Amino acid sequence: MALNGLYKTPHIEIPEKGLAFMRTTELDVTEPVEVTLEALKLLGIIEHNDQAKQSITADFTALSELDYDGRLHVLPGIGVSFDHILQTAEAIKPENVPVLYRFTNLWTPNTESNSYSQAELNGGPENHVARLAVYNADTNTSVDPVLHYLNTPYDEKYQENCSTTQLQELEQDQQDFNVKYEDFKLSSLDHKAFAMLALMDRIRGGVAPNSKDFILNTGFMRIPDLGRRDVCGDSCVGNVDSDDGQLKFDCSYGVAGVFNGVGLSVGIK
Repeated sequence: MALNGLYKTPHIEIPEKGLAFMRTTELDVTEPVEVTLEALKLLGIIEHNDQAKQSITADFTALSELDYDGRLHVLPGIGVSFDHILQTAEAIKPENVPVLYRFTNLWTPNTESNSYSQAELNGGPENHVARLAVYNADTNTSVDPVLHYLNTPYDEKYQENCSTTQLQELEQDQQDFNVKYEDFKLSSLDHKAFAMLALMDRIRGGVAPNSKDFILNTGFMRIPDLGRRDVCGDSCVGNVDSDDGQLKFDCSYGVAGVFNGVGLSVGIK
């Protein structure tokens, strides 16, 4: 059983957290719109037409006006399965990138009594919605900027002497954000969003799958929406990454780790 974050690292204080720790910039929506349209076309959701382009452009523009930096994408609705997104991404996988890895006991339904169910893996909004995966403001972490709350334990199981956990930080940021912005909502980045972002990077081609620019090539993202589970006789949390372009769905104990974080995602209410 391969568990990311297996070895405990000393807790190191990191700078200010909260909304002030979300990177800001002026986003260009043109390129993400085109890549998103191609991704949705490959998924069989929509045709690449003017109406779809106008709708996605309007949503991405609204998200960009928040001035947060990050990755614009569309999160497919509940009718588009998690496996379908993965299969679509794998169909255009570069030849030199290994096939996806999936820790079956956690990520394959019915393998164990506590494995994630098909309904949990396929969950999401009723219809596809525009989202912005927000970057961390700290440019010196040496991990993917989509990761937040680094070197902080996932939950109270390993909290020990740490003042907060990743789940507590997430809950506080959601409350603060939803007070500050009436028309937008902050949530955690989930496994379907990660798969969609990976699909978009594979559409972009070039050097992306083998570079630091490919989503989660440096660092692991825990998935709060799916929660902690007892599998293989141990308690773990769903983890995803894309080690050199290979999509990986694994798990973590949830201890404080410098490479383990939670993603933040902003959407229109």
